Order: sequence, then structure tokens, then C-alpha cells
Amino acid sequence: MKIVRLSKGQARWWPVIGTIRGTDQETWHAYDWSASWVYRDLVREMARHLFKPGTRYLFQAEPNLRIQRPGDVAVPWHSDRDFGHHPAEQNVWIPLHELVDDSQRVWFEDDQGHPYCPTVDLGQALVFPGAIMEHGNQLNTCGIERRSFDFRMIRAQDWTDRGHRTVNYGVPMSIGSYWRTSLVPA
Repeated sequence: MKIVRLSKGQARWWPVIGTIRGTDQETWHAYDWSASWVYRDLVREMARHLFKPGTRYLFQAEPNLRIQRPGDVAVPWHSDRDFGHHPAEQNVWIPLHELVDDSQRVWFEDDQGHPYCPTVDLGQALVFPGAIMEHGNQLNTCGIERRSFDFRMIRAQDWTDRGHRTVNYGVPMSIGSYWRTSLVPA
């Protein structure tokens, strides 16, 4: 697990994400992420943090919007392997606004089963192996809605098509559907 400070050059995409921030899940999923320079630039930046130059990698074609309303749990405790994800995948989680308190953060369990949450601020990304780490949200008790988005990445050499589909939309978890490919510049 690590926290990555996004480059100042990435500041140009925050206003674009900010306009999407006010939308609902349906509008988010209708957005053409494959044509979005904003998303492609962010994925490339994260790839430079995660993989060596010249590495071919896969990235999630459409990032997930997470809305955690007051009094709600956006994502219950789980491991992504329960939903067909490969153990080598890396999750990238990015808050879309300042987080008010720990009830808006992503939580994990340590080796002894104790919950903890790393502090991730606006302009940072949390990277973690979601298929092998139990994670989720606690009840949002701060009275303010939390919006974040996340996506997954994996080195192409580690990935295999296991015939799974996404739980919510039934998208095949294959290259060209769930995954897109790219190369870290040398």
C-alpha cells in the first residue's frame, strides 16, 4: 500500500472530474471514458509510479464512482478476489474533495484483524492490492457526502483471462471490454 501525490500537471484534470463529481452513477457510466484525455493522463501517471519503463500493463476501461452518503456505507467489507479480480491487480482510489473525517475514508484490516484507515488527501491517490486486502467503508457519520473514484491496474504479464464478468453490469473482464492496454514509456 502506498500514497501517491499526483503531479502538479494533473491539476488540469481536477476541474473536469469536478464537473462529473456532481453527477449520479448513471451519468458517470454514460461518460465516454475511453476517449477521455483526463483519464488516460491519470492512468499514465499512475503507471509510471507502479511499473518499470517499457512495461505493458492493463487498466480498467471505466473507473468506478463511489458515493458515500451520510448514514451510509458506500462499499461493505470485502476482498476484490471475491468478485473475480486477479491477486496482482492494484487498486487506485482518489477522493474528489477534501475528506472531513475518517468515516469518509477507505478502511483496511491489519494482520491482527484491527481496522485502520490511511490518510489520503485531495490531490493524492491510495494504491493497494484490493484482491488480497480486506477493505471497505465504515458508516459515514460526518453528515457530508463523500465522492471518490477508483480503478484497477495490472502488469499484462500477470493477467490471465479467467472468464469472469463484473458483478454490477455483467461486463466481461477481458481486454477490450473491462481492460485496456498500454505501455509505460521508456
